[in-house]
Order: sequence, then structure tokens, then C-alpha cells
Amino acid sequence: MLLGIEKVRDIIEDENMYRDEIIAKEKTAMSFEEYYDLARYADSLGDKELTAELYKKSESKAVNMWDFLNLGSAIAAILKDIEWARSVFRKAENTGSNTYELSFLAQTIFQYTEDRDWVKRICLRIEPLAEDFTDLHRIALVVLSILQDKEWGKSFCDRAETKADVCHDHISLGALEAEYLEDQKQARRYFVSAKKMAETFDDYRNLAESVIKFSISRKWGMELLKMVESRSETCRDFYRLGDVVWEQLNDREWAEVLYKKAEDKAVTRRDHEAVESCLYEMQRNL
Repeated sequence: MLLGIEKVRDIIEDENMYRDEIIAKEKTAMSFEEYYDLARYADSLGDKELTAELYKKSESKAVNMWDFLNLGSAIAAILKDIEWARSVFRKAENTGSNTYELSFLAQTIFQYTEDRDWVKRICLRIEPLAEDFTDLHRIALVVLSILQDKEWGKSFCDRAETKADVCHDHISLGALEAEYLEDQKQARRYFVSAKKMAETFDDYRNLAESVIKFSISRKWGMELLKMVESRSETCRDFYRLGDVVWEQLNDREWAEVLYKKAEDKAVTRRDHEAVESCLYEMQRNL
């Protein structure tokens, strides 16, 4: 339906009012966050010129890696100015100092530029910095998923294994082996190790999900799920288990039973909303 002329005039007047308000606030802005937030408001009005102006001022106030990374991402996603984004990402690289920051940056750079050479340079820089399991796993993920270098990625997995000391670590390595190195035998070995270390509900649930998701053994995965069900106690336990049964096994009947148990255990408003959301998603995806 076409809007009446009065409605159009009201919309234009509202937009002009908000634009004037943004310009007024710009005069008192001092920090990266203030300019960055104002740019988001300008973009919501569809004013790309004002948005770009505010992003430029944000850049002059950016002080750390995350400032530059978020700004570069916004410039690429909203303004579609990849060259400008690249220059901002370079500043992010220069201010990044650890494997967490730089591996995250590498993934973001590839998302917007698809520049594998740049990602490789970052990985070479952070390789000597990697000390614990988390560092090594992060780099392995970047090398395998973006650079698709199986030999180099495998070397990080092998080093990470020597640092793996909890169930989640072994599940994570098994997932890399199955998804990127396509080595089901090695993935199973990691999952077996994870089973020996499993202690919590989340340990067993996550292990069962991975075993089924990566086609290691549907039978073993279902055995793990049944064991987890027998140990489930809270609303969260049951609906999160129901999610795995529905998403990985596509077993609607079993999932509905679990969601009903979750509903019976619901205590808070958040519990009830979580179960309703699960049921809605299942119905939506039938």
C-alpha cells in the first residue's frame, strides 16, 4: 500500500529530527564508542555520507585491536568499502598482541577480503606465541578452515593434544580431525579419550552430539544420549538434550518427550521461554 503524502512528510520530518540530534551529539562526542554508536544511528536512517563521516572520526579515536576490528567490519559490511576496511584491519593487526586477538582478526579479515595470504602471515606471526591448548586449537582452526593446509593444521592439532587435559579439549580435537582432516579413526580416538574424562552433563551431551554429528557411530551416540537422559535433572538439561536429539537424530518423538520433561521442570520465566523457543523451532523446521 502506498503511503499518504502526510505520512511521508511525517517520516521525513522524523528522520531530519534524528539526523539533527545525531549532529548535535557529534559535537560533544569524545571517544571511539560515542562516534561508533552515532554512526550506527546514522546508518539506521540510511544516511551513508554521515555514517562514513562518523566512522572516520571513530577511526581517529580507536585505541585497541577490538576498536579497529569492529570498525573495519562495519565499514566492510555497511559501507562496502573494502579498501578502507583493509587499512583499518592493518591497524588492528598492528595493535593486536596475542593469539586470541590475532586469530579472531584473521578470521574477520578473510570474511571480508578473502585474502588467504594475509591470513597466513598472521598465522606465522602468532605460531611462536601459542603455548596452551586454547592458543594451539585456535590457530589449527584458522589454518584448517581458511588456509585449508592439512599438514600445517595437523601439526597444531598434535601439539594441542599434548596440552589437552579436560574432556572438552579432546572433543574439540576430534571435531577438527573429523571435519577438516577427514580422519574418522583419529577423531574416534579423541572421542574415546573424551569419554574417559567426561564428568558433567555438558561433557556427555557435547560428546554425544559430536559422535553423531561427525558420523563416528550413531549407536554409540544414542547410548550416550540415553545415559545423559537418565542423569538429567533440570529444565536446562532436558531441553538442551532435546535439541541434540532433534537436530542430530531428527527424532521428533523423542525430542518432544524431552521437551515435555523440560517443561515439567521449568521454574523460572526464562525456563518456560527456553522450552517454548525449542518447540517453536522444531515446529518451524518440520
